[in-house]
Amino acid sequence: MTLIVKTVARLTAGLILLFAVYSIINEQMRPGGGFPGGVIFALCLILLLLSYGKGGILEKLPEELNKFIEETISVISAALFLLAGGYFLYNILSGSNPHKPFSIGIVPFCNFVIAINVGLGLFSVFSAMVLFRSRVKDKTSTKEQK
Repeated sequence: MTLIVKTVARLTAGLILLFAVYSIINEQMRPGGGFPGGVIFALCLILLLLSYGKGGILEKLPEELNKFIEETISVISAALFLLAGGYFLYNILSGSNPHKPFSIGIVPFCNFVIAINVGLGLFSVFSAMVLFRSRVKDKTSTKEQK
């Protein structure tokens, strides 16, 4: 890509990540705060992937590390759910005050876990599609050369 596209992507990536964090924190009183935040996080990574190419972002966040983080978060979430029993979303933090961030127990922390899991999952799917496309394109180009 051109220098203009790379510069604009680099400058807007921080703002997009900031909006993802805002979406996660602000959406704690509404259903699904972690999912839209995770989708916005994934879209930021996809923007960087499209602007810098697969070599630029996959070197900084390799697919193996991406899978490891996603699987670790999923296992820790499931283990906490099983260990906590019926108190998984119980308000263990004192001083709950409605309509203020971090005031309704551990739901905001669960939203962050969900956001990271969704974001890395969507990015894994997109990066796998990009890598699969490049491998298919390489195979077809070698067949054409023969």
